[in-house]
Amino acid sequence: MRRMILYSTGPCRQALHMCELLCWLCYDHFVFPGVVPRSFIGSLALSYVAQAVALVGALFRPGYSKYELQVLVRLTLATANALGLFQLQRAAARRYGSSVSALFMLLTCTQFHVPFWMGRTLPNMFALYPVLVASALVVEGGRRNFNAAVAVLTFAAVALRAELVLLLGPLALQGLVLRRTGVRSLVRTGVVSGIVSLGLTVSVDSYFWGQGPLWPEFSGLYFNVYEGKSAEWGTSPMHSYFTVHLPKLLLSALPLSAVGLLADARMRTLLFPCVVFVGLLSCLGHKEWRFVVYVVPMWNIVGARGAAWLCVACACGSQCAADGGSASVSARGRTVVSRGFLRVVLLGLLGVNVLATVLLTRASMANYAGGEALRTFNDIIAHGAGREVSVHIGNYAAQTGASLYLHEHAAPQYTLPRVRYDKTEGLVTREDFGRFDWVISEDVGLFTRGEGGSAWKVHASVEGLRGVELGSGVKMPRVVREAKLWILERTE
Repeated sequence: MRRMILYSTGPCRQALHMCELLCWLCYDHFVFPGVVPRSFIGSLALSYVAQAVALVGALFRPGYSKYELQVLVRLTLATANALGLFQLQRAAARRYGSSVSALFMLLTCTQFHVPFWMGRTLPNMFALYPVLVASALVVEGGRRNFNAAVAVLTFAAVALRAELVLLLGPLALQGLVLRRTGVRSLVRTGVVSGIVSLGLTVSVDSYFWGQGPLWPEFSGLYFNVYEGKSAEWGTSPMHSYFTVHLPKLLLSALPLSAVGLLADARMRTLLFPCVVFVGLLSCLGHKEWRFVVYVVPMWNIVGARGAAWLCVACACGSQCAADGGSASVSARGRTVVSRGFLRVVLLGLLGVNVLATVLLTRASMANYAGGEALRTFNDIIAHGAGREVSVHIGNYAAQTGASLYLHEHAAPQYTLPRVRYDKTEGLVTREDFGRFDWVISEDVGLFTRGEGGSAWKVHASVEGLRGVELGSGVKMPRVVREAKLWILERTE
């Protein structure tokens, strides 16, 4: 393992791959470039860190499979984002107290989306770490920290995700109004960070995309906002972020944040840029939860403050109930009931978090049929003939986990027999697949109806997520699977 390099697999997904540096021209981001180019900055930074970890690990266990490298890369990114969350937790402890800090981590760890996705090599998850660092600096307070947060967010907006400029703008304006920074200092910080970030992304991405000068985030901004073409991927009502996506992301932190806003005026200042950010993004028709995932940690701090207030209310109620000399029996009874009610509410909200996260995790585990199918195919081939074969990976399989890391029998590192993995799109008839020895397809009927062309034999089927059935009465919802992909071999 001499060099770690990156692999861009689509407009919204980037991954890293072990490959010779001089072979970058054969990366599949030239074959599947996506509608707009995406920056390699995050992938390149992650590749160097992951390579260092891999080299240390090689001292104890030489040689890694491609699948193990995928796990390593994802764990490296997840660790970076976890460190960002830890930095934010420490800042919250210093600013708002240890109870808010502990409850912040409890809320974060019992939610689904951030823990589950923070190791995925998406541009949004690359941008999450600098957003966490900037958030910690804002929570810490002070002019120097605030200017540093502006510099970090400027880099993230210029090089990683352009929508973060909508978070940077309200934060900068709020800093000016509250005198956390001055106009001259703010402009100097933004200009310097912007120029450095722009130079970095243009130089790196122009090289890897083989064209220049190229600023990927500007290309995405032009395509999605100015041309409005993001709407081709579906649109949602303007209120969707507040009524659908944020409740799904925050779970019980959302109602707790309402308590926090009422209990502590500082929380209103903290949450203001996040609310404006979500409101501005709501003006775009195409909406996805990952576009607003950056506000979840800050929102969790506000929710933690609300939970801390409930804890204090319970403690105060306990003290009042113990003071039998100054309260009537009926007053003490009401206090005990109120204290018990608050405890039930708090524990119930955390329980909802846990139950929702368990259900969403189980559903998501069933949603990677493509990865399971490709691993099953590799096992079949490993015990088959030694000749070179070809396999076509269908669209559904490619979208559900059939990544480059599972190309175990293809260059640059592979085990025999050698396999040519193909993801060519637009194949619709049975004759179109005649040049392949194997297919992994969601349309088994196309190959088994017997309507001319080559004959195909089904070797295996792989189940995937069909949906979630709500139980009747007290029964828990359950994840329902059904056959989603079939592995077929051409027999003639």
